[in-house]
Amino acid sequence: MNALVTFRVGDTDWAVDVDAVLEVTTASSVTPVPGTARRVLGVTSWRGRTLPVLRLAEDLKDCGSAPDQRCRLLVLRWPGPFALRVDSPGQIVRTWEPLERESVPGETEVLELVRVEGELVRVLDVPRVVADPRALLDNTGGGACARTA
Repeated sequence: MNALVTFRVGDTDWAVDVDAVLEVTTASSVTPVPGTARRVLGVTSWRGRTLPVLRLAEDLKDCGSAPDQRCRLLVLRWPGPFALRVDSPGQIVRTWEPLERESVPGETEVLELVRVEGELVRVLDVPRVVADPRALLDNTGGGACARTA
């Protein structure tokens, strides 16, 4: 990784390899898709394409809350484009301090921990977020919740 793009979800700072980022955009209307897991907010239109909109596991507590005008979509590639709901985009950083870490139960989306300007940042494991499309299906029948902004 030559550079990281930082962003925030809830109270947590995250980053992703800059090469995985296609665009940061304002969240437009997100259409829920019945039968999907809670981590799938739905789909949105981006540059004439329909993209799935996902959220990180820690963001699931937000399901059903009022839309936040600051909400952004981080459009990522892997293998095809998808959008990740983020509360706020950060910056592009070129230097960081890698940290030793043991596996943390429930943090399967974390590739590594780093320190950026004194702050702990979780580096997102993009392939793991979308590794198994079947994991996006909801077998409980609960469906996705709507979020529009």
